[in-house]
Amino acid sequence: MECKINNDLGQITISEDVLLKVAGYAALECYGIVAMSSKRAKDGFVEWLGRENLTVGEIYELELSDGFFNFEEKYSPKTSMVHVPARIDAERTDRVKEAAKLIYRVLDCRGFARVDLFLTAAGEIVFN
Repeated sequence: MECKINNDLGQITISEDVLLKVAGYAALECYGIVAMSSKRAKDGFVEWLGRENLTVGEIYELELSDGFFNFEEKYSPKTSMVHVPARIDAERTDRVKEAAKLIYRVLDCRGFARVDLFLTAAGEIVFN
């Protein structure tokens, strides 16, 4: 559905495609959104256009200075810092993103999905 905004200068019409793109870009800036696949409505049915063109959001790094990352620390951080993007090199970033895409496909995910991964000090990628 398109969006229409009226003001003193006239009417602004924003198409559904533009709204969906803006919403998608905004979602990818949020923590945890890992992949999106596009969809198209045709004759009342939603047809998935495949999962080969996944978009992966920015990888973030959670740095803990003390203790365990619990509910309180997540919503009222005292001893943790979030680094966006994660402080890792391009090769490791690519490996993590490819692992997220692989997991998305293997688990047969659709639409928005969150894939939590850990990168160990030894460079091992662990799916949570």
